[in-house]
Amino acid sequence: MYEQVKANDPCPCGSGLPYVKCCADSAIKWIKDEDGNICKRMKADPGIIAQIIAAREEELGRPLKDDDFLFPERDANTFVNDTLKFLTKEMSHKPPSIFYIFLVEGLLLSSENVPKLPTGDRMLILNAIAEYARSNNREELLKPYKDKLDEELYETLCNLFRKDTRDEKLIVHTYLKMLVNDAVLDAYGLSDNGPCPCGSGLNFRSCCGKK
Repeated sequence: MYEQVKANDPCPCGSGLPYVKCCADSAIKWIKDEDGNICKRMKADPGIIAQIIAAREEELGRPLKDDDFLFPERDANTFVNDTLKFLTKEMSHKPPSIFYIFLVEGLLLSSENVPKLPTGDRMLILNAIAEYARSNNREELLKPYKDKLDEELYETLCNLFRKDTRDEKLIVHTYLKMLVNDAVLDAYGLSDNGPCPCGSGLNFRSCCGKK
């Protein structure tokens, strides 16, 4: 049996806002089980699930059976490596910052799941993107993770990061426009009429918050 998180409880996403002002109206729902554990409930995107199934069947060399695990047990490093290999293969047309977000925060960002992201995850992504965008040598950002990544994967990511010459403001603007909503503005203490965090000099409503 499950019950909803109460309106004025702190939002479980970690934004620091009350639930009613944060994730209560989002596509994801936070619920409590009978033991008081807080869980996230959301619908999986059918397209992404189909890709995961196809990759799993390719790994097994046969169609999935009823007793097959979609996500076999793996240690943390193996999971990160396998997921990034899948992402760099299937999403090679995406900007490298997508892979950095997953590497740093373990969050997979796509146009399909953005509406389902809780406020806390949006803030984590924005913080990671600020670090990525402002780096003068994006390849160097991978060095702390070198021992955790397969050698071939590490070289693939280094090559992608090295080729990413996009301007800092363009990157920040793109993610702010994608991820910032009223709850994120409240959590950061910003407003529509306040200065845009991308550094343009315009207020947020006239810049990254423009509809």
